Amino acid sequence: MDRKIDGLDEVVDCLYPGSLKWTRETIQNVHRSGMLHRGCHIVLVNYELELLLQRRSAHKMINPSRWTSSVSAHVSAGESFDCAARREMKEELGIGEHCRIDVVGDVYARAQSNDGSYVCKAITRVFLAREKWTMEHFTCNPEEIDALEFASLWDIEPILFETQTVVRESSWIRICRQLQARLLAGPATLAVVWRCKQQLKGSTMKICEPRSFSRGLVGAKGAQPGLFGSLSHSPYM
Repeated sequence: MDRKIDGLDEVVDCLYPGSLKWTRETIQNVHRSGMLHRGCHIVLVNYELELLLQRRSAHKMINPSRWTSSVSAHVSAGESFDCAARREMKEELGIGEHCRIDVVGDVYARAQSNDGSYVCKAITRVFLAREKWTMEHFTCNPEEIDALEFASLWDIEPILFETQTVVRESSWIRICRQLQARLLAGPATLAVVWRCKQQLKGSTMKICEPRSFSRGLVGAKGAQPGLFGSLSHSPYM
């Protein structure tokens, strides 16, 4: 399949407005008509609790030159979410064949081009890939990515609301907060930690932060439950 910028010739499973029957269209027609389709986000987190962000190519129709998740993709017609995630990790970053990816959940995502001519409405599955990631692991596809950068999950709150450089999607904020709740101790605790860090700036004291995912705080007091709803409408989920 010829996958051009934004994959406009890519064929995907989609739903016409008001229909419950899945059909197939090119992603260009899907975006022009605002049809519901499937997508995925893959978030890479290293053992320092840093999330890999990518800055989308300036040639993208939707959210050009904005920071977003590590990898994102449309799911091709007849393809599973897992296969789409691994395919796109390979295409964008040169990784993914033997990488473990865990399902975080599903979210409804909506975004559009600056002029409103292209609208993306997707049932989006979010995956988490946790490894000892460093920049040396990645080979960027320049047609897809302008830059990569690691951001601490402890300090990501200000980044989420930087409207000039970060994708303006409520789904992206929910994704980050779900990761915080899963890997740290929930937004309420994070707010306390953030205030403590501000007070301790310049002092010799340190805040101990978790270094191992094997002793995560999932289910700990103060952690939020899953924020994603179940949207399993497609036979390819």
